[in-house]
Amino acid sequence: MPLEERSAKELLELNGQQVAKEVDVYNPVFDVTPADLIDAIVTEKGIVERPTADKLARLMSRTRLH
Repeated sequence: MPLEERSAKELLELNGQQVAKEVDVYNPVFDVTPADLIDAIVTEKGIVERPTADKLARLMSRTRLH
């Protein structure tokens, strides 16, 4: 699925004033899914079903297995 890309001005300007030098900018748009619609989150550390902040914190505190 192709990502929508927004204008570089969103990152280089604030209230119409340039706040950064002209550089190449990649500004992709990501969708934010409501938490109650997420059944599971899969990461390199494991899977969290019906994720909550507590479950994700426990997962992220685990050391990575090799």
